[in-house]
Amino acid sequence: MHDHISSHNQPYALARRYSRARALGSMAVLATHTGWAGAWLIMAVAGNALATLVLAGVLAGHAQLPISGGLLLAAAGLGALMPALTLVRQRRAVRVAELVALALGLAGLGGVGLALAWPALLPLGLSVDAVHHSQLVDWLARYGTLPPIDGDTRGLLGEMNAYPIGFALVVVALARATGWPVLEMLYPTAALIGALIGAMVVALAATVCPPLPRGRAGAALGVLALLAGPALLLTQRTFFMDAYIDHSYYTMVLGVFLTLLAFGWACAAPRWGRLAAAQFGLALAALLATYPLWAPLPAALAGFGMLAVAPGRFAPRGGHTQRGQRLARVALAFGPALLIGLIDLLPRLGTGQTVLAHQGLVAAPTAGRLIPIGIGLACTPLLLGTRPGRRLALGAALVLGATLVLGTLALAGQVASYHAYKVLFLLTPLAATLLSAGAARLVAYLPQRPVVLVAAAGTLGLALATSLVLAPPHAVQLLARGGGGRALAARQRSAGGCARDRGGPAAWLARILGAYRPAWPPARSGRPDTR
Repeated sequence: MHDHISSHNQPYALARRYSRARALGSMAVLATHTGWAGAWLIMAVAGNALATLVLAGVLAGHAQLPISGGLLLAAAGLGALMPALTLVRQRRAVRVAELVALALGLAGLGGVGLALAWPALLPLGLSVDAVHHSQLVDWLARYGTLPPIDGDTRGLLGEMNAYPIGFALVVVALARATGWPVLEMLYPTAALIGALIGAMVVALAATVCPPLPRGRAGAALGVLALLAGPALLLTQRTFFMDAYIDHSYYTMVLGVFLTLLAFGWACAAPRWGRLAAAQFGLALAALLATYPLWAPLPAALAGFGMLAVAPGRFAPRGGHTQRGQRLARVALAFGPALLIGLIDLLPRLGTGQTVLAHQGLVAAPTAGRLIPIGIGLACTPLLLGTRPGRRLALGAALVLGATLVLGTLALAGQVASYHAYKVLFLLTPLAATLLSAGAARLVAYLPQRPVVLVAAAGTLGLALATSLVLAPPHAVQLLARGGGGRALAARQRSAGGCARDRGGPAAWLARILGAYRPAWPPARSGRPDTR
C-alpha cells in the first residue's frame, strides 16, 4: 500500500520540484548543473546593477524627471537584488578557488589602472575624448537632464549633445556615492570598469569549464589557469587597457563590460527560463543605450541559442503552452532593447551616422598586437565539448566576423577604418576568456599529468611573449588636480557667452587641459574670444 501511494504521488513530487526550479529561475539551474555558477552570480550582481543604473537614467531623462545620483544608486541596488538573492540561496555553489581568482583578477587590473594615474586619478593620455566626456558629465551633474539636441547645446557640447549617456550616468552615480567631485571621478570610473572586465573574464571562463579538481594543489592550479586571461589583458594592453589609459574611450569600456554581461547570460544558461531571458534583455537594453554599435552581437548569439535549444524544456507538455513560453522569453529578451531603441536611439541616429564616418585615432593592428587574440582563438577546440563552451566560441566568432565586415566596409569607404579596429577591444577580452577557460579545462581533466603544466606554462609564455613588463609604463597625464575647479569657475563667469558659442568646445574645457586663454569678452558680443 505504501509503495502504491508513493508511486501515485510521484507526479506531484515532480511537479513541486518543477515549480521550485521555475521560482529560482535559470540562475538556480546554473548553480545546480555547473560547479562554477557562483562566479557568474557574483559578477551578475555588479553587471545588473550597472545595467539597471543606465536604463533608469535614460528613462528618467526621456520622462523629464531629474537625473540625480540618488535615483541612479537606488536603481543600481534594485537591479542587483535578484542575482544577490539567488547568490544567497546558492551560496554553496561559490567556491574558494573562484573567489580567489575573481579577487586577484579584479585587484590586478584595477590596481594597475589606478596606480598609473596616482595620486591625481585624472584622465591619462593625449586624446581629447576626455574633454568631450567631461562636457557631458558636467552637464548631467549640473542640470540633471538630457542635453537637448539643438543648435545651442551643439555649440556648447559639440557631438556630445547626442552622445549616449550610459558612462556619464555611472560617473555621476559613483561621484554621489563617494563624495568626490564629479569631474575627478571620470578616470577612476573607467579604471574600475576595466577591473570588472578582468573579473568578468574569470567568471565566464569558470562558467563554461567543468569543476576543478578538489584539494589544494588542484585548486591552486585552477586559480592560475583562470588568471591566464587577466594576465593577458595586463601585458597585452594595446587593445584593452589603452582604451582608458591612452585613448579615453570610456564609453567603449562600459560597452565591453555590458557586451560580456549579455554574452554571459546567453552562454551560461543553456536552458532559458523567463528570469534568465529578462536578465539578458536588461543587459542588451543597457548596451543599446551605451554603445549601440555592438548590440547586434549578443542579440545574434541569443537568437542562435534560442533556435538551437528546444523551447519549453521546463514547461509542461502542450503546444500552446510551449508557444506561450517561447513568446514570453523572446519578449523578455528583446523587448527592452526594442523599447530603448525607439525611445533613445532614434533621436541620435543622425549624429551617430556622422560619427561613424569620422576617422579617429587608434593603434593599428600588427602581428605582435594580434598575438593574444590568436592564442585565445587557438584554445577554442578545448571548449567545444559543452554547450556553454560552444556558445562562447560562437560569440567570439560573431565578434571576429563583425571585425571583418567593418574592415570590408572601411575598404569600401562606407565607415572609418578605426571602427573595425575598435572591435578588437572587445575581441581581446573574449580571447582572454577562451584562454582562461581552455587552461582551466586542461587542469580539470588532466590534473595529475606533467603535460598539463608544460602546456599551461607554454601557453602563458606565448601570451606574454611580446611584453617585457607586467605593468604598463606610466602614461602621459596632462591634467593637474584643481584644474577642473578653475575651469568650472571660468564657466560660471561666462555662462552666457558659453551657451552661444557654436564654434566648438567651450573655453573652460580648454582650461582643463591647461591651455589657458584670454578672458572672454562680455556676453553681448555673441561669441567668446577663442584666439
